[in-house]
Amino acid sequence: MASFVSAAAPALSRPAVAGSRPKLLWLARLARERLVQFAVLGSAIFFASSRSRSDEAIAFTGTELGLLRDAEAERKGQDRSSPTLAGEIKERALEDEILYREGLKLGFDKDDGVVKQRIIQKTLFLAEELAGASEPPSDAELRRFFGETRGDWRRPERWQFVHAFARDRAAMDDILARAARGESVERLGDPCPVPRTAAMTSDQLVSLVGAEFVASLERAPSDSWSAPIRSALGWHIVRVREHTPGALASFEEVKGALRGSYVVKRRERAVAAYLDRAFQKYTVTVDGRRVDAIEPHGRLAIRTPGSAED
Repeated sequence: MASFVSAAAPALSRPAVAGSRPKLLWLARLARERLVQFAVLGSAIFFASSRSRSDEAIAFTGTELGLLRDAEAERKGQDRSSPTLAGEIKERALEDEILYREGLKLGFDKDDGVVKQRIIQKTLFLAEELAGASEPPSDAELRRFFGETRGDWRRPERWQFVHAFARDRAAMDDILARAARGESVERLGDPCPVPRTAAMTSDQLVSLVGAEFVASLERAPSDSWSAPIRSALGWHIVRVREHTPGALASFEEVKGALRGSYVVKRRERAVAAYLDRAFQKYTVTVDGRRVDAIEPHGRLAIRTPGSAED
């Protein structure tokens, strides 16, 4: 039962829609989508209570309770036809609604930072949903966004090489002496975070052994072993097998990352447009001086990790 409460508490819901059929259609959509399964439990209660203007009237329909039951059964992996589960859902829904209304009468929603932040998150969610910001982007939208941000999408510089590593210069001199006597360089040296045979981007190499090593690779020969190269970890001798310079990437190469970036940007724009419209309704002052415009800075609704819409 505790898990039911935790699932219902942070629900993010849309405002009630006039008429029962649109409301039930939207509730049915909630029950199907991974993003808002956690919201179904609280949202259905909210919608049910919004039908009546009387604080003393509480009404649920079997359809609404069934949606609550189905969502909870899917979340827990239980049999949705279980009479026990249906009874628990009904009791908890009624208890939650009564406690919610009693809390409102007692003013628990006033001057409460937690409640304020939840309302802010619901409104951010609403702003994104009204603009359709969570809908899957079309290929045409992605290509247009790709064109607008063309310079941001680059194929990283890559290196393929083999190397022998030594923690200090004396050990590296020993490797060179043994190699001169005919031993295979590729079998010599100490363990290193960079694989002995490596295929890595410049950024990956910088994070492991430093920028000095990558700069030295650019001067290393491709047909023989290099002179000893210093890195953040020690010393290396390297034979470069292939070097692919960085370049602008194609649409297909970055399509996956492009999709995520575009969805975030679209959500930011939706919230910014909503805030701009809403700001016009208010007279805002700071120390008595009027604020004439608002500058949204990329706020987004908090969504569940790994959801289908993120």
